[in-house]
Amino acid sequence: MRRWLLVLGCWLAGCDSGGPATLVPCGIADPATGEARVCGDGQFCLCGSVRDSGRCAVPQGLCSGRYQFATGTMECLSPAQAAGLVPSTPTAHPACPSREDADAEAEADVATDAEADAEAEVDAEADAEAEVDADSSAEADSSAEADGGAPVEIVVFAGEELRSGTPDRRTAARDIGFPVPRPFERIVLEYELRTACPVLCDPVARVTTVRLDVDGGRTIELLRAVTPFGADASWTEDLTYLAPVLRLTRRVAVFIDTTEGAYEVDLRFVFTPGTPPREVRSVLPLFDETAWTATSDPAEQLVNIPFGAAGAVLLYRLTGHATSGTGCDETCARTASVTIDGVPRLEIAPWRDDCGDFVAGNPLADPAVVALARSGWCPADLVRTGVSDVSAWLTSGDHFIDMTINDVDPATGSWRASMVLVLYR
Repeated sequence: MRRWLLVLGCWLAGCDSGGPATLVPCGIADPATGEARVCGDGQFCLCGSVRDSGRCAVPQGLCSGRYQFATGTMECLSPAQAAGLVPSTPTAHPACPSREDADAEAEADVATDAEADAEAEVDAEADAEAEVDADSSAEADSSAEADGGAPVEIVVFAGEELRSGTPDRRTAARDIGFPVPRPFERIVLEYELRTACPVLCDPVARVTTVRLDVDGGRTIELLRAVTPFGADASWTEDLTYLAPVLRLTRRVAVFIDTTEGAYEVDLRFVFTPGTPPREVRSVLPLFDETAWTATSDPAEQLVNIPFGAAGAVLLYRLTGHATSGTGCDETCARTASVTIDGVPRLEIAPWRDDCGDFVAGNPLADPAVVALARSGWCPADLVRTGVSDVSAWLTSGDHFIDMTINDVDPATGSWRASMVLVLYR
């Protein structure tokens, strides 16, 4: 799981990588050359003894003044982690300390402290450090007690078969009881997909989604991806921002838009107890459209912002498709416009020009077809979650939010679009 979170964070941060198979931690010196992998211009690398060192990061303004790992992960850094960020450019990058060096340094510090205690010659600086260590240990013990132990895993499907036919078996749904509400540091959805190639093989890239039923008969899209051309795949989506709706018992459904062959899917939630990056007050579903065409533009959505909401963020997934497979809604750079109370506020351009990175993961496709730039998706990859802070335009009271996808081809164009509004305390 951590490997896929690392890969996802690097892709979203724009790390310079040849793909998941060749991804190595940034800032870690190669013993053979002494050189450290860099992230790219304007990028930072997380160094130090904090968790997941060697990850690329970008500065973001969505975490109350702190940093956030790559856009869309909703993972804020603590001050200690932010202090571990160092510029990582093609021209310069100081190597991060290795895990072994960090462990050795920690052991040396412990030995030094023990010797000083034994000799009763601890100076003022050592006393202060010991006091900080004691406070940290007490805080860690308290945190561990509050966290309530190991992560909670909720298995939705294990080896569930999805295929087309009569009756339609492209969707599997199940009512799931979620954990008792409490603080969770992270909530992730893990999705593994296996093809039935070569016996019942679907050689084409297909859209697959995971949805959650919420109150009022509405749905929230939890994950969207596009299957490889004839290969297995696995994806991880961070859903920490959906904590208020991942409660009680709700229906979870997985869907693959296939017309031939068969798939097996595994799906599970992992809830990690702890303090979340930001406390979510509520989640308001806005759009969840599977066939947004030139003639089916959904109506604007009325939302009520309660007094005291500290922040408002739109999270969305947009992908363009064409019935011809080559229409402009799939292979041209379209945009989507978001208005708030009738005033244009956002222009979203869900364009992907990095699909060439996924050629190796699509064994049954022409590499040139895989590498085509597309409207928000690549074969074998997760559809990335866009994040836009709209706090400045959503004061307490009623507001109207609307979205328009521009220039949809009336003959072949079709879009999948989902969006939720997240309010923070």
